[in-house]
Amino acid sequence: PIEIELVASGNRLADQWKSSEPVSYITPAGMTASPVYSRVSVIHSGQSVYVSSIYGDTSASAREEVRSIFVQLRELLKLAGTNFNQLVKATYYVADDASSKLLNDLRPDFYDPKRPPAASKAIVKGVGKPGHSLTLDMIAVASD
Repeated sequence: PIEIELVASGNRLADQWKSSEPVSYITPAGMTASPVYSRVSVIHSGQSVYVSSIYGDTSASAREEVRSIFVQLRELLKLAGTNFNQLVKATYYVADDASSKLLNDLRPDFYDPKRPPAASKAIVKGVGKPGHSLTLDMIAVASD
């Protein structure tokens, strides 16, 4: 099973959701905030950046394979004029329990616990590239 995410657009936001930041992160009433994902990400300004199909270095340990995905992501975000603090949405595709656990363990090394992207993790049979067990899709915002 996977939680279904929603990406929506709208011009009218409640006053409490307005922000001068390009992205804000909201925990709805009655829900608990997480340091590795948010329930709601709101884009206030900037250009959308889409990143897909990053694979880690399989010649290293499983931990380094997962870490290398985030290192690559950091560099791609930098090239696009953004960073981890402006990630809006993450979808993780994991093909085994070890990659899923390592993903959970390593995300706090890269995400500000007050600004994690809205996220979903899908357990899949394969991630599209032989020998790999994790890939991801991300949406970020580059500031104007």
